[in-house]
Parts: sequence; structure tokens; C-alpha cells
Amino acid sequence: MKIHNHRHYTAAQLRKKILDKLNAAGPELPASLDFYRHLLVAQSLYRRPDLADDIAVIKKQAQKLLRQSKPLLDFSDIHLNWDNIMDVVKAISAIAVSCLNPYDIELNELQRIGTSVDHLIPKARAWFTSGTVQPKRQVGTIDNLMPLSASVLQGTMQPVLTDYADELLALVEQNKWLKAYCPVCGGRPDFAYLSNDSEGSRWLICSRCDAHWLYYLSRCPFCSNSDVDKLTCYSGADAIYRLYTCEQCKRYIKAIDFKHTRGEILLPMERVLTLDLDRQAIEKGYHAE
Repeated sequence: MKIHNHRHYTAAQLRKKILDKLNAAGPELPASLDFYRHLLVAQSLYRRPDLADDIAVIKKQAQKLLRQSKPLLDFSDIHLNWDNIMDVVKAISAIAVSCLNPYDIELNELQRIGTSVDHLIPKARAWFTSGTVQPKRQVGTIDNLMPLSASVLQGTMQPVLTDYADELLALVEQNKWLKAYCPVCGGRPDFAYLSNDSEGSRWLICSRCDAHWLYYLSRCPFCSNSDVDKLTCYSGADAIYRLYTCEQCKRYIKAIDFKHTRGEILLPMERVLTLDLDRQAIEKGYHAE
């Protein structure tokens, strides 16, 4: 089987390319894309540290971890300038507060995360661990984390994790992984694509680090159900987008079929461009992971 690699840009290059495209569209963007543009501006405050030592350590144990069905990256492997990360937290928190009407208790937690490294690091660890399907090791108790803070940390940590994915994804033998969680960070998928090779393989995309990995076409990526009578694929008239649903767990995942696309597709932005598919899925009684 031909392994399809659609990642033509580094994570930083891709964020810049999407932001340039949104800025070129002018100020009258739909609310969802305008929010996404502000998020990308906030993420651009992140300053990538030297990852060489981290990556070298992970590479030494990479094949052992993958053979054990464990993702490559653990929170303890991540070394950051946390003062810089707090700047990103504060910027994304401001966007969230301007768009939502958070409770005082949520505002207080965001304020603590954005002003205290001692508070930020445990919350970032809690966010990472709670979204990791197969943690390699877990020490201590996971702190409670409010949904709004989790969303802010998702936006904050995404550029961090995508940088690691840039360096680590090539270590994964795609034909041997085929798991329902990300081989890089252990995150869950939130989008998929069908490759334009002869097999039309389905690839899942991690909701956290944007790593992609090969997965079965007729299996739920959330509960691993393979009963075709409980799996449905909806496709639009142009066949570009698909909506995969599972009756066993009532979850869904969106996908784009590259056989039917024209021009360049910027995959992270497709999450936002396809929000109407989310609406349709929710109306049918399904929910995202």
C-alpha cells in the first residue's frame, strides 16, 4: 500500500498560510472564521524552543513505545518556556471571554492559569493526560479542569504539539499502527481524509497535534465498532465531504475526499469550514468525541 503524506508544510508554515488567507479575505468573514483568525494570531505569540534534545531522547525509545501501542510523546517529555506559554494563554483567554459569557469561577481559573506558572503547569498536565488514550506513565492525581480552561489550553498547546508532530510522525510505520488514537500524542481524532491514491485509504487527524495516521475505512474511530450495519457514511452531492456515523457509540467524524477536491486544501481550516456538517450530525442525534 502506498503511504499518503499530505503534510506539505511545517506546522508553523501552515498556520501562517491559513492566517494570510483569512487576512486576505478582508474583515467581513463569517463569525466562525473570524474567531479562527483571532485564535491563529494568539497562537503566533508562541515561540518554539530548541526541541533537539527532547526529540533525540524520544527517538531512542520510539520503536519500543510503538510496539507496545503507546504514543511517542508524554507530558514529561515537553520542555517549554512557560512564561511564553502564559502569554498565549492570556491572549486566547481574552478571545474566549469576548465571545462567551463565562461564570466567575471560570474567569478565576483562567486568570490563575494565565498569571501563575505553578498553576499553569499542573493544569496543562491535566489537560494533556485527560486527552491521552494510552498514557505511558501517570504520576499523582489529575486536577479537575473546567471545560473553558480545557478549551483555552487546547488552543494554547496545539502549536506546541504540532511542532513535536512535525519531528516525530515520520517514525511511525503507518501500516502497523492502525489504532483509534494518535501515535504521536495519544489524542483522539476530530477529522479525517480519504487519500487520492488508488486505495482511497482513510486517514485520521489528531485533534491536538494534527498528526495523521492510517485507519480502517469500515471501523468506528472511537469505539472500534466494525459492524457495517451500525456504520453509516453520508456524502454530499459533490462527494467532497463525508460524515461517518456509528450507531453503537452515537459519535461521528467528518472527512474530506481528496479524489474530488481541486486546488490546495489546508486541512486544519477544514474543521471550521465544515461546521455545518457538525450541525447536521448533532441534529441526527450524534456527538463528537
